[in-house]
Amino acid sequence: VATGDPRRVPNEFADAHVHFFGPYAYRSSFWAADEQQESERALAHLESLPATLLAAPEVRAILDRSGIAVLSFGSIEQHGAHLPCGTDTMAADLVAADLAERLGALVVPGGPYGVTPIHAGHPGTISLRRRVFEEYVANICEELAAMGASVLVLVNWHEGNIASLDAVATDLQDRQGIVVVAAQACYTAQRIYAERGGGLTHGGAIETLAVMAVDHD
Repeated sequence: VATGDPRRVPNEFADAHVHFFGPYAYRSSFWAADEQQESERALAHLESLPATLLAAPEVRAILDRSGIAVLSFGSIEQHGAHLPCGTDTMAADLVAADLAERLGALVVPGGPYGVTPIHAGHPGTISLRRRVFEEYVANICEELAAMGASVLVLVNWHEGNIASLDAVATDLQDRQGIVVVAAQACYTAQRIYAERGGGLTHGGAIETLAVMAVDHD
């Protein structure tokens, strides 16, 4: 704190000010009992954030510790009159964030777009050509491998992406010598929530559950 007086923190606004946690751990946002627990909970919180919200040293620390990066892939396409066009991307991001936190991994948004020519022509649908999508995904993965990631998990919630992600995963493992797992989250959700959400249909109950998990309203 600029003045050293924690009571002034709420009223101190200036460039280059850095406010540290106060001397009492229980006052931190992590409700810790001691400094060690506070550090562990702060680190766990960082692992739940996407790379876009982390500083370079934080990204480095996560990759040095786990060597795992989790990427999310969906699509932007029509989902009827009741669900947003970004349903698949929203679901993939949600699953990827939870998985990354469980693995202590770096979560990396793969981008909102996918391969969805079947829905071309409908308002809200933006489909990438398969070659463009595969080169894009491979480029991201190569950058992460160069950064130190030895395991990449591609979390996918769009059937149109499956062939491309499988092809990229196979090629990267051959060329880069890293482990690349293509995880079809939509099919996993179908098995888990079949009794409550029915079958995995486009814009159906399971995808509605995924959107509701992101936005209850």
